[in-house]
Amino acid sequence: MIQYLSKRNIPFIRNYDFMVNVPSHPLRIREREYNQSELLAKKLSNSLGIPLKSGIIFCKNNRPSQTAINKEMRAKNVENNFFVKEKLNNADIIVVDDVITTGSTLSECARALKEKGARSILALTLARA
Repeated sequence: MIQYLSKRNIPFIRNYDFMVNVPSHPLRIREREYNQSELLAKKLSNSLGIPLKSGIIFCKNNRPSQTAINKEMRAKNVENNFFVKEKLNNADIIVVDDVITTGSTLSECARALKEKGARSILALTLARA
């Protein structure tokens, strides 16, 4: 991701206030022992010099993995499943995830961030299904 962004020389990316990673439910993190989106976001944050605020968006329920369900159920599976714990005061935010398939997870994260006052959201993902 860092090489891709460096080669594209995307100057506007540095105008974002901070980045967040797509959260996983604490039980899922306990099972895996890591959150892959957070690992990606930490590397990007360090490389781009954009602060990472990994503790402001949370997953409400431990629902089935998006990979385990069909396209029609994905949107319903993540609907209203994220919450943001602080006001964002017109912040421009980058949301980092590992893979985008239907966009349901990123859309729900963006919705939760916008509800708390985010001005704009840019999604960065490592891969596309």
